Amino acid sequence: MALMGIASVGSATSQDANTNHASKLLTPKAGSELVLVALHYQAEDGIKPDCSHLVYEIYRQAGLNFRFASSRELYVGVDPFQRVHRPQAGDLIVWRGHVGIVVNPRKHSFYSSLRSGLMTDYYDAAYWTSRGAPRFYRYRVGVHATAASPKLLRTAHRNENFTSSGEEQLDSLTEPTGTLPDRDSSTEARSRLLIPAAELSAKPTAEEFRGALLHYIDDAGAELESRQSLDTSASVLVVDDLAVEKLRLKKDQGSIEIRLDCSVAVFNGQVSENPVTHKRNLNLLRSSAGWLVEDKEAPLYVPRQIALRLFAAQLAIATRQDAGNQEVTRLIRLLNALAPEK
Repeated sequence: MALMGIASVGSATSQDANTNHASKLLTPKAGSELVLVALHYQAEDGIKPDCSHLVYEIYRQAGLNFRFASSRELYVGVDPFQRVHRPQAGDLIVWRGHVGIVVNPRKHSFYSSLRSGLMTDYYDAAYWTSRGAPRFYRYRVGVHATAASPKLLRTAHRNENFTSSGEEQLDSLTEPTGTLPDRDSSTEARSRLLIPAAELSAKPTAEEFRGALLHYIDDAGAELESRQSLDTSASVLVVDDLAVEKLRLKKDQGSIEIRLDCSVAVFNGQVSENPVTHKRNLNLLRSSAGWLVEDKEAPLYVPRQIALRLFAAQLAIATRQDAGNQEVTRLIRLLNALAPEK
């Protein structure tokens, strides 16, 4: 009986805590206002951010702050977001490797950074459902804050067309275009990386750039794993570590020379048999949004463990589908090169 009593108290405490958190979640009205902030978002200097940087910038512009996190981290859950099972406008919708902002849950639409631009799409489309069930997260405000940031309210109220509920305007503004968006990443997207100003100091150091680039490689690998595909005929670097050898900054421009320690490198379909060191020289350009890193003709950067899982999965598919001997041989060589030492 005593144990039952303790369990009962614990359950009540947990329910009270959840109720307390729920009372501080972003309201539906504030969520609709956040969507309007998203739909009027303008990329700095015409640079299209990736999905995780996009939602970070939109929330920041609305006065809803949080530590930048990759889509993989957001999928697991980060403060101050609380997971919910019935989405509303303004919630995060997250897959492993991709994130967006729910626009209209009745129409299953969301806003994100896609290959063809910043636009809305349907999360019940076959492409997205093939990536697995998404998770939804709602912003939780501080103990002494209202359910919407004052900055968010001011931003929304400046929009003369905004209605009390916001639903009518969202219905008219968020219909995806007749042309289906191009959802996959591209070589062009890999060649341009924006590191937000919040991630770097006013005078960025080599170590700060190193951390940001490693973060990018991890996030890119997670996105590839979520799609469960990796083109072995493309240029691929399986990265174990990264070092910054030279950093040159002069006002708003510069360059950075990096050394990548790689378990495997694939160039022109040829697989390296032994670990290799690969150097790349990247251009830097500062904007008000942060530092743009230009990596011309960028290869696919993949962390070792993710590459191992991807190549193993692709070998299984190739053997089931009776793929050509050349592809099977290439995948076996890749896995042998990645196999941990005995």
